[in-house]
Amino acid sequence: PGDVDPGEGAFVVNGPDSFNGLILKLKGPESAPSTLSISGKVESDSGDVLTCATVRAEGMVDGVLVARTAAVNADGTYEMRRLPTSTDGTSPTSYSVQAFAPGFVSEIATVDPADFGGGATATLDFQLAPHTLTPEQVTSGIVVDEQSFGSSTVEVTLAGARVEALSDGLPLDPPAFTFTCAEGRFELALPAGKGVGDVALRFSAPQYNAQDVAPTPGGEALNIVMVPKF
Repeated sequence: PGDVDPGEGAFVVNGPDSFNGLILKLKGPESAPSTLSISGKVESDSGDVLTCATVRAEGMVDGVLVARTAAVNADGTYEMRRLPTSTDGTSPTSYSVQAFAPGFVSEIATVDPADFGGGATATLDFQLAPHTLTPEQVTSGIVVDEQSFGSSTVEVTLAGARVEALSDGLPLDPPAFTFTCAEGRFELALPAGKGVGDVALRFSAPQYNAQDVAPTPGGEALNIVMVPKF
């Protein structure tokens, strides 16, 4: 199955040990919708707006993985419109929705559209707690695209790039991944027992060539330049 991502900007920090379980079920008409919109706000647990955060929604629709990544706006709000749930509205898909921000523990929720009428919107807010990981447990940096304007080359930050930890060329089990935010920044939290010296990082994005890079020990930020496929 393919990962269907329309390319909205994103930032995610993901480590399998960092999830706080949260189930959201909103009530509505009995008929199941063919699409569902999800919107809300991402804040710290003290109420501060997190402007470099990302929300990721994933669900299986008729055997195909549908994924949407949305970067938050300056006020911490996000919106993902018209997520497909089924082809005929009779077997709706539940979406796993996860919020991430650098320096914070990610939080996950489940949105079940079975209780909605067509075209419904689920409101889902997140309050993230700060993490206490050491520099050896996280890797961070910025991802850019070099664009030419006449005789000049300008680095443009790339939102929505996926950053995943690998061991011997394969994803970790369980996986550890993140996405860049609207500012192009990322911070990846590694699972227990893994440090930055134990993994490589794979950077990928739609329409760009993937790159495998060794993280820098000591917490030094990476600067990754993505190369377009065409």
